[in-house]
Amino acid sequence: MSLTPALPFLSAAPLPPPSSSAAQIYSCNEGNYAAFPRGFQRFLDDAKGGEKPYSLRYVGSMVADVHRTLLYGGIFAYGPTLAAPGGKLRLLYEVNPMSMIMEQAGGKVRGEKGGTERCRSGDGAA
Repeated sequence: MSLTPALPFLSAAPLPPPSSSAAQIYSCNEGNYAAFPRGFQRFLDDAKGGEKPYSLRYVGSMVADVHRTLLYGGIFAYGPTLAAPGGKLRLLYEVNPMSMIMEQAGGKVRGEKGGTERCRSGDGAA
């Protein structure tokens, strides 16, 4: 949706076409790196390494980070920590609505086990 100042309402606006830098951005709270499981740490290390490393962009607001991911491509990740092994995102208010928006926009959604099935209570999400 886009707000046009001359009009008193929001209008549907197409997403811009992916640029050459699409999918080269990741959004994750790396302040929790030491508390992430080893597998998630390796994922982040791989994203930062290689010939074309991903750039970190993290606002700290899921809505803002997912919005940027929708506009420019990339990865939004919220990893588990030792204190919160199921993560801290709320299933009903955050995970499922944002997952639906990402899927409707053509994105992919992955759970902790890598599947594409919808998240359900008890699947590790808090």
